[in-house]
Amino acid sequence: MEKSEAIDLINDLKQTLKYKNLPRSQYPYDRSIQLPKGKEYYVLHPPFDPQNENNAIYSYYQIGPENIRSSTMLEVIAQIFREPCFDSLRTKQNLGYLVFSGIRVASVVEGLRVIVQSSVKDPLYLDERIEVFLQDFLKILEEMDDTTYQKYIKSMIVRKQEKFKRLADETSLYWDEILNQRYLFDRRNLEIEELKTITKQELLDLYRNKVINSRCKFAVGIFGKKFPLPTPPAPASPDSSSSSSSSSS
Repeated sequence: MEKSEAIDLINDLKQTLKYKNLPRSQYPYDRSIQLPKGKEYYVLHPPFDPQNENNAIYSYYQIGPENIRSSTMLEVIAQIFREPCFDSLRTKQNLGYLVFSGIRVASVVEGLRVIVQSSVKDPLYLDERIEVFLQDFLKILEEMDDTTYQKYIKSMIVRKQEKFKRLADETSLYWDEILNQRYLFDRRNLEIEELKTITKQELLDLYRNKVINSRCKFAVGIFGKKFPLPTPPAPASPDSSSSSSSSSS
């Protein structure tokens, strides 16, 4: 379809539907909350199905507003991250049958996420093991030689240069740009150019700053029926310190 044909189609729809423009004040906007730097938030919940024995943890590390360079760097990190994450949490530690890692983009805010589902360990234990792996992965990045790093870069460039095998795949990519209000229809070409200049040190800096140090973390844990929710600590009363000291004496 040519550009002129697309415009004619839209004009025909306008004449047929005879709709009125929605005032800008009534436009629906998807919004994401900026998590405070260096803070961690946990939401712990019983299973929505009382008979479900599975536990799950969804750990999300917010990177920030999306731009071509940061999103491309995050994609490289996620590509390198995926296999050792699955190998450690699923294959070696056998924590659960579902282990997933990848990128989450919501309202043009991006982040790295790790999901583990298990019937043998509770969400807080799963979260601890994820945190251990995050440190292990930092070592993987630090010790990765340039030859291995370049293999990841080249494989991603080759994948992005591939022609679409189905019209549905190409359509989905363009609709994703429209629905997320980004409108970068040549995103793949832009990402290829970024991949050619991204260094391993840049990946390390991004990972250290956003996932390890001063990170913004939000985690949701679902407890199966055999795993009781932990009891939250009672709020401290104003004179709790004086009463505790007197009782100890």
